[in-house]
Amino acid sequence: MLAFRLSAQLGFAPASDAERLKKHLGDISLPVDLADIPGERPDAEALLAHMVHDKKTRGGKLTFVLVRGLGQAFVTGDVPIDAVRKVLA
Repeated sequence: MLAFRLSAQLGFAPASDAERLKKHLGDISLPVDLADIPGERPDAEALLAHMVHDKKTRGGKLTFVLVRGLGQAFVTGDVPIDAVRKVLA
């Protein structure tokens, strides 16, 4: 869900696709927001700090699987950190 939101925010995918996925996930009782996950969660800055240690990070840049629409995934390392921060917040 976060990848769809980030993709829509960056203009790669239509926001309507993100809303369609959100509705589908909600209909089958899956979480659609970080707040839906029970227990304590780190804030956006703490999550980003953990993400930079991911095995897919190259040269200090995070790698993401984003979408251009439903069923149209792609991999990119060209994502502004502020956009990620906004989605995580």
